Amino acid sequence: MGDMMLRTFKSLILDSVLIGLIALCPVQAKSYKVLYYFNGGTDGASPAGPLLLDSSGNLYGTTQNGGGKGCNSLGCGTVFKLAADGTETVLYAFRKSAKANTGAYPVSGVIEDANGNLYGTTQDGGRPGCFNEYGCGTIFKISPRGKKTTVARFDGNNGDDPSSSLIQDQMGNIYGTTQLGGEHGHGTIYKLQPNNVFTTFYSFAGGNDGSDPVSPLLEDSSGNFYGTTTEGGGYDNCDDSGFDCGTIFEISSDGNERVLYAFQGEADGSFPMSNLVTDASGNLYGTTESGGMGCSLDEGCGTIFKLTPDGIKTALYEFKGGDDGAFPGGNLVMDPQGNLFGTASWYGANGNGVIYEMAQNGTFTVLHSFNGDDGSTPNGGLIMSTEGALYGNTSSGGLGACGCGTIFEFRP
Repeated sequence: MGDMMLRTFKSLILDSVLIGLIALCPVQAKSYKVLYYFNGGTDGASPAGPLLLDSSGNLYGTTQNGGGKGCNSLGCGTVFKLAADGTETVLYAFRKSAKANTGAYPVSGVIEDANGNLYGTTQDGGRPGCFNEYGCGTIFKISPRGKKTTVARFDGNNGDDPSSSLIQDQMGNIYGTTQLGGEHGHGTIYKLQPNNVFTTFYSFAGGNDGSDPVSPLLEDSSGNFYGTTTEGGGYDNCDDSGFDCGTIFEISSDGNERVLYAFQGEADGSFPMSNLVTDASGNLYGTTESGGMGCSLDEGCGTIFKLTPDGIKTALYEFKGGDDGAFPGGNLVMDPQGNLFGTASWYGANGNGVIYEMAQNGTFTVLHSFNGDDGSTPNGGLIMSTEGALYGNTSSGGLGACGCGTIFEFRP
């Protein structure tokens, strides 16, 4: 579906949810801590993508709004640093006066290269045109000294709406996806070399091939990439508009694509939006934003799935839309024991989303239910430190002046 259709799809679902109650493991609130409350001014508002944790305990991320530089009442978005002592610093605030040239509204996280430079993307800005008339998006770089550079601009033909977080290979090449644009208009995979040479690595054709990728890529030791598309795959029964249900794909190091699995909707799951993670046996794990038969929604409240190397797909859990939450679209992590940790962005015991664990033995546990004051709508998902601590953000809620989101820590 298009960008606006995807956003509208979410809002329509939320209006129709009937909250069920199920018996789950108790919440462990004592392990949860809010590290920062956004105030919606120059400090930023609505953090969206996953965080980055450095070796000194500093966290880095982006806010979709805020910064105080125009675009809307809150601003065009920021790149921020949260020091280990809780001090927040805005490294860059996107500006309305430069919107068409330097980007606006970052919704993905940032990555760090070997020299300490941060890279990320903005949904808008860059060059006039595309869906929102302000530009198709950019890739930006922020040096350790705080200098911000636009290193690539999307123009529709080479992609549009780069919503996913970036990854970097051992050679320093950066890869990402755009939800729209490309040769067929259904999204792209792109490559940015260390010398800033930009190429479109693959253009999705829609239909069975897949369409509208929004999740980050996963690279294996052979240079092959794995990811998901929110649409495509050939099963057109995922909502009243007849959209396909999404795919899991593999792209070889030379750019050849292979669909590993096409979601069929209903109990099978639909609209995969999270990243993929893998275990030592090569099994892939991820979530679907919708699907599953566990809740009252026609489209379902989402699933957690496993795909084996020989293509056997299993639904490990179907969200009920009650105390267990609904819509698990954020970043998923796996600990060394093979346990999965993630967030569901809506519902839960307090109606504001949850942090959950899917144990290797198949046990599903709600670890924390957000109550609004400690955050709401954890869309960005989680990252995990080497000590096993979980870090994430909520795009709304908190005790700041506008309820513009939080950064949190959870220790299982």
